[in-house]
Amino acid sequence: MTVNMYFLLSGEHETLPKAELRAILEAERISYNVIKDLDQLILLNATCKVEDSIKIVNRAAMVKEAGILLKYYEIEDIGKIRDTIKNIDWNFLRKKSFAVRAKRIKEYFPSVKSDFLEKEIGAAIISQEPQAKVNLTRPDFIIRVILTENYVVYGVKTVGLNTKQFLERKPRSRPFFHPGVLSPKISRLFVNLSRPKKGDLFLDPFCGVGGFIIEAHLLGLKCLCSELRWDLVQGAKRNFDFYKFNILGVVQADAMKMPWLKVDAISTDPPYGRSTSTLGRNIKDIIGGFLCEAADTIKRNRYVVFALPHTINPYEVIPKDSFILVEKHSMRVHKSLTRIIIVLKRR
Repeated sequence: MTVNMYFLLSGEHETLPKAELRAILEAERISYNVIKDLDQLILLNATCKVEDSIKIVNRAAMVKEAGILLKYYEIEDIGKIRDTIKNIDWNFLRKKSFAVRAKRIKEYFPSVKSDFLEKEIGAAIISQEPQAKVNLTRPDFIIRVILTENYVVYGVKTVGLNTKQFLERKPRSRPFFHPGVLSPKISRLFVNLSRPKKGDLFLDPFCGVGGFIIEAHLLGLKCLCSELRWDLVQGAKRNFDFYKFNILGVVQADAMKMPWLKVDAISTDPPYGRSTSTLGRNIKDIIGGFLCEAADTIKRNRYVVFALPHTINPYEVIPKDSFILVEKHSMRVHKSLTRIIIVLKRR
């Protein structure tokens, strides 16, 4: 079956939320067509069930919400929003309760007050479907109204991202902490960009204290990881034990000489920057050596995701005969360092 859906995305990065959504859709084998690509909002026609939107958001880091798309309209004057409401069939609310939740993206439609808009739309719905009831605490349906660019989008919310989970797993809450580790949210983003599906074999060959593996395990992946520094290997094991995770393999190994056979997905964050140690080795050599090993380790048509500093040209380290560069994203770390996230596909 096909269904029209909306996906509300995080505004904390320009390109990564949409890239993560695309990656999850591919991983879950969901075919789709983009109806509209808007600021922080993607409207899709997808071959899936409505329940699949819940699965997508629950595994995401930067996909904040999803729901059934009712209608969308291009409007220049917010005063004409009542006319758009009249064009929607609200019969599904008959003898049901609902609440309207409005969201204005960024500075679009600056004169609009969300609470006023919610009351106006709620009253308009009741006038069209008198047997519906407003319930602001435990409604049967949440009617979503999103204003972005020159559009108003109407939907029925099915799921929202639990962002508290990332705070609960913050690195300093673990038994073993090491400076410079990525946050759980960014770690999960890296894992999702490698497009694994539940049950796949996932590898992080620069695992540090295990942040990527924690997120991968929570996504239902079978996990392998390695790290050159023995103190970090021990620290990763302590963290996995803390969460009671059964990891398939946690070993001390050089990512330039990986001991693994074939895996389904690789995501990793090699050492670079002022807060990490390369053990005296050249960063470009480390990444180049790792990618040569990854070419033998990752299955064909599967993905490798890694980061490098902006000072390195990715085309100088990627084995062109082995990989296709799918996408790259810039993420500013601090004044003197920008992280470049690279997504490769094995030929």
